[in-house]
Amino acid sequence: MLNLEENRQKERGVSPLSLLASVSVVAVLFTATPVSAQSSDESFSVDEIIVTARKKEESLQEIPLAISAFTEADIREKSLTQLENVAALTPGLTFEDFSNGAFGAPVIRGASQIRIDQLEQNVSVFYDGIYIPRQYAFDLGLTNTSRIEVVKGPQSALYGANSFAGAINYVSKPRNLSTLEGQVVGGVGTDGLLEANGFVSVPVIADTLAVSVSGAFTEFDGDFDNAFPGAENAPSRGTDEDIGGWDKETYGAGLTFQKAGLTAKFDYNRFDALNEDGPNFRLNRENRGVDFNCSQGPASAFDPTLVNLAFCGQLPNDPDALTNLGPINGLLIDPRSHTEVETEILRGELSYEFNENISLNYLYGHIESDVFSTSEATRDATQDFFFFGTPLGAAFAFAPNGGVEYDSHELRADVNFNNGISVTVGGFIQDGEDLDVFSNTFLPLFGNSDGSAIDAPDLSDSVRENIDSTAVFGSVNVPLLDERLNLGFELRYTDTEKDALDGETEFVFEDDFFTPRFSVDFQATDNNLLYATVARGVKAGGINTSSVELTEEERFFDRDENYTYEIGSKNTVFGGRGVINLAAYYIDWDNLQSSVGPVNSGVFTSAIVNNIGGATTKGFELDGTFDLSDNFALNAGLSYTDAEYKSGAFSASRGILCSTVSTVCSVNADGAAIIEGNDIARVPEIQWNVGGQYNGSFSQDIDYFVRLDLSGQSQQYVSEVNLATIESRELLNLRAGVSKGPVSLDAWVTNLTDEEYVSNAFSIASPFDTSYIPTFGAARRAGLSVSYDF
Repeated sequence: MLNLEENRQKERGVSPLSLLASVSVVAVLFTATPVSAQSSDESFSVDEIIVTARKKEESLQEIPLAISAFTEADIREKSLTQLENVAALTPGLTFEDFSNGAFGAPVIRGASQIRIDQLEQNVSVFYDGIYIPRQYAFDLGLTNTSRIEVVKGPQSALYGANSFAGAINYVSKPRNLSTLEGQVVGGVGTDGLLEANGFVSVPVIADTLAVSVSGAFTEFDGDFDNAFPGAENAPSRGTDEDIGGWDKETYGAGLTFQKAGLTAKFDYNRFDALNEDGPNFRLNRENRGVDFNCSQGPASAFDPTLVNLAFCGQLPNDPDALTNLGPINGLLIDPRSHTEVETEILRGELSYEFNENISLNYLYGHIESDVFSTSEATRDATQDFFFFGTPLGAAFAFAPNGGVEYDSHELRADVNFNNGISVTVGGFIQDGEDLDVFSNTFLPLFGNSDGSAIDAPDLSDSVRENIDSTAVFGSVNVPLLDERLNLGFELRYTDTEKDALDGETEFVFEDDFFTPRFSVDFQATDNNLLYATVARGVKAGGINTSSVELTEEERFFDRDENYTYEIGSKNTVFGGRGVINLAAYYIDWDNLQSSVGPVNSGVFTSAIVNNIGGATTKGFELDGTFDLSDNFALNAGLSYTDAEYKSGAFSASRGILCSTVSTVCSVNADGAAIIEGNDIARVPEIQWNVGGQYNGSFSQDIDYFVRLDLSGQSQQYVSEVNLATIESRELLNLRAGVSKGPVSLDAWVTNLTDEEYVSNAFSIASPFDTSYIPTFGAARRAGLSVSYDF
């Protein structure tokens, strides 16, 4: 049996490559000091990045916020195609898309939720300022995107909408009122990758009216083999002989009208995704502990035989590593497993500038998103699920299943006074309908069925929750000392009401709260900005509904809240040729929301939400970009995160496991697992990235570039009881391109070394089973893309 404390100390360690890379990042970043002593060639400088993190256009280097922003050039040159790629190059952000593609979980600064099936996340995602309410629609891809902004720390004051630990905003390509603009891109890659997208902006009335249309599709077979017999006969909506593929389509249209201070913008966008199951496998107690490696206990209430009941240490990246079922011969994914998501976003914006100091803005958003996801849920999908010796077929989980429909209205006035003081006041109304159904059933084994796809069940009688939220917000910025010192104060008051029917009874939850943010920044020199902020983040509470009777204590759950304290510095170095930004923070977090099983739960009862205690997170982020010459640019980033649960924190969902295997974890008087002092799950202690790009010319009209990006992160715990871990990883990407005029040709390789690693994993603990479900990260992929800009 492993010694738990020794195991924890070992797993908290950092791989030699990660440690070396982290030291290298720090060395690279700090070669730029001292700031004011640099002499340089002033003929070139790092490009200024304009962001809209505070609902207005500002230079990234002048905002007292920790922000990572990626431009359209970054998206191409750094091979950013999805949110997971962005996270790899963003200090303090992780993103994992668990097994079936419907549980996307962005985590900023270690504020991760214990359970991934909570659909309201701790990080809000927006598309051109329109809130995306559910995680299955988060990863919209980066096609026709001009910028993506990752704003760290609570943004509840201006963003609202559960921007508890931060916000991510996709910014689409703008329309040009005076010139025809567009782009057409096509690409091919390994394992059947095909992609094409296009965008065109047409000025219908010069300087007054422009329209745009866009469209994209991408398909991919998958880069892992499915060993399921007959997988080649999978239905069109399913997972065939290759695992991890997708078919995605995106299209949109819009217009911009501008006349005499009035600007009107209208946009419609649709995102459709059909995802195969990810390359995952299952380790579980159903196999009488053979899959597990620590903490002996009775096999079941009916069998006193001692077996291992938990997994300690690094999860294997080989599905055949531990089993008593005989040779598995690879990954086994039932061909009927798949996820479908359809999202529509309608956006309207009106703004009017009365003069250069006063403006009024109205933003309307409508979003509809529907999801259906199903996966086979046993260790070996080719075998029946047995219950007390009776074969029941294949056990399928339907999660998530349902959809959302939200409307929002925001009216905002901005006033800039001649003395430099700026004021923003606004109001916000949002109403939505939410349907999220988690269910399970048994189906005939694939070989015994007709092989047809599984359709979403009728949800007309399912529980729907209505959510209404109103808010007023404002901000004041006061410059002092000739505008070198700035004091900023933001405040939002939110009133939320939720109602839901559970059976014949209607339940109502009401809550109201303030979310302030205070900042002070000082321009020490023309090139150095120092700042400090204090902010409160809140995620509203709500109503629990269930197929079983809930106790009075289980019916509602409270708000989740934190206070974040941050200091930082933004620096321009080498005479404008580089930037170095540093932020350090401390998060005091209370009333964590977590999914648990109801007291009266059965085998297939959906989880409910409760509050399980507090946590603290502290750490720092460091990133920099340098143009070392006219041809060579270097960037690097590093983050350190120390996140742990406070005294008194508990996990009801792990109580059964820890009461059985008390040698590795213990329970409190209520039978819940004690997790105080443990690391927060799914949080790597160290993240780092280093990239370099060389730009050159073959001739006067033919240019080229070559780019390498190396990123990595340390190990992380799978669950709050800190037993199993996900291995550290280091990934290398390469891209090279050549362009002549408007035509560009790129070749790229991601995961160049073809590292095989577990990207993420979740675990399930119940009276009937304990399981770990690791999912592999993407294998090596390579391709070519060609684009034409006009």
